[in-house]
Amino acid sequence: MFPSTAAMREMVAEGKDLFFTLKVLEQGYEPGTKRSDDVIERCWDRGNKTYKVVIVKDYHNMTKEYVYVIIHFGKYGRTK
Repeated sequence: MFPSTAAMREMVAEGKDLFFTLKVLEQGYEPGTKRSDDVIERCWDRGNKTYKVVIVKDYHNMTKEYVYVIIHFGKYGRTK
């Protein structure tokens, strides 16, 4: 799993790392929004904040295998 440059900037701005994004992917839920079939989106609620991670499966030319790329990491407020 690799973060894109934009996703890495979003994670650094929130003070989060790849281990946190893995936790969101493992323990999170699918939101109600619909994305294309090859995109995976997970949300995870903590307190009054929701963290969202969006990944996509992509082919890595150097390793000649498919990898998952984090394309978005976000945090937004929610009402309980």
